[in-house]
Amino acid sequence: MSKVSRAYGLSRSYFDSAIQPDSPFILDVIERLSYKIQSAGLGLTVGGSLTSESVRIFAERQEPLGGRVSSLETRKAVFSTDRLEDKSVLKESLRFEELYLRFKLECEVWLSRADQERLTKLKTRF
Repeated sequence: MSKVSRAYGLSRSYFDSAIQPDSPFILDVIERLSYKIQSAGLGLTVGGSLTSESVRIFAERQEPLGGRVSSLETRKAVFSTDRLEDKSVLKESLRFEELYLRFKLECEVWLSRADQERLTKLKTRF
């Protein structure tokens, strides 16, 4: 079982524009929560707004986090914190998300066009 905490959603819940996903405040909150999540027998995945800077910060904080954050995610790709040193992991994860979103948008345009054509035909039937 896995518990996902989106740092962006977490930071926005404070309604303070100074609190950003990469801020020390949010990382401290994640660290404090990680103890409770681990004691509940759950895994913790953090992400949603990952940047190369946030990956660097997580890599630096691996020791204080003590392995309680098992993975990071970009909304469409999840990777183990064991892979933080591999700079290509984030790049490839974000590239995958970009390609996925481009494909999704192309499909939506295509489906939308088909729906529009169907509506035009329906109007001629009555």
